[in-house]
Amino acid sequence: MPGMPFFFAVPRAQWDRAVSSHAIACNGIRCAEAHMTAQPEALRFDPGDGVGAPVTCRTAGVVVRTESGYRSAPRDCAYLYQLAGRHTGSLTLVYGVTAWGGEVGQSPSVGPRRSTFNSTVVVPITVSEFQPVIIG
Repeated sequence: MPGMPFFFAVPRAQWDRAVSSHAIACNGIRCAEAHMTAQPEALRFDPGDGVGAPVTCRTAGVVVRTESGYRSAPRDCAYLYQLAGRHTGSLTLVYGVTAWGGEVGQSPSVGPRRSTFNSTVVVPITVSEFQPVIIG
């Protein structure tokens, strides 16, 4: 409904899990190896309504299932739609690289998160409006 917070989240298990990638490339004479590990560091929601800017939070978000949960839920992972309608939003999980390395036999380097990569999913959203009818 317009004027009510729309909460967004990813499953906690996905937020808490690091991802790793490993690649080897050979040119016929020698091979090179690269590997990296990354951890989720931000969740970005683009509402797709053409009105508001994307919202970014630094947590997995919150899943609201009850009225009391709704009242107590933090608003940092929420968006307030102003108009009813159908929108094509997107949810992006931003990963920060936490370790990287290369060449066979070397141990990974660990250092500040210097680079990120994203995983985005498109989300169809319908914001409905209800009109109460008062009789009498």
